[in-house]
Amino acid sequence: MLIYQGQEYIAETGTTLGHIGSNTGSAPQWVAVQAKLSNSAPLGISRIELYLASAGTGADITVELRPDNGGVPANYAAWSITVPREFMTPGTQVISIPVNVLNASVDIPGEPPTGGSLQFGAAGTFNFWIVIDGTADTANYCEVGTNTAYTNAFTSADGLTGWTSQGANINVQFAVYYGVNGVLRNTYEDYGARWTAIDYTNSGRDGNTTPTVIREYTGAFRSVRTLGFTNGQLTSVA
Repeated sequence: MLIYQGQEYIAETGTTLGHIGSNTGSAPQWVAVQAKLSNSAPLGISRIELYLASAGTGADITVELRPDNGGVPANYAAWSITVPREFMTPGTQVISIPVNVLNASVDIPGEPPTGGSLQFGAAGTFNFWIVIDGTADTANYCEVGTNTAYTNAFTSADGLTGWTSQGANINVQFAVYYGVNGVLRNTYEDYGARWTAIDYTNSGRDGNTTPTVIREYTGAFRSVRTLGFTNGQLTSVA
């Protein structure tokens, strides 16, 4: 499946002021962010963007979408994908992650999903959660970019219980998109077992016309390629 830039439905972005890790430095830490629609609910989610970095050499992470269960994430994932450590560097960067989830009424707290989809609510309300799973390695893990726009970050030691708000100084940066307009941003195959991400000139979010970085993941194979152009012609791949 080909996934394009799409229309931005949620945008919690800005200058990266800090990070919150998938490990505290002594124990795994699940990080969850509330997704609040800024305009009318779309038919689904095409892709999400996360501001990610690596601590140490980084680690593979699982990113999930979960329904809400009384103000905290439900204890099951309606959708998930693996983001490999090779896609992350010590410096925070935007990574476009393909989702391909349609809107469907399966948000039943405490019950398993019936179709792998989510129920999106009205604009201005918290509708679902983006969850970054914890990492066992205390030196090599994922870091999620934060700023101070507003409070939306929660953490848990096991991803199931004990969700705790991180207070007014922690806002995890992310964006949610739906639709087929704009440039190609991702491919998505076999329910996320194989996927790619494409960044363009200007910024990872803006989706200009010249591809600069292509990230490929097929399980054992992980590749990050930087493209060089001269006068509009591809001249290097590194």
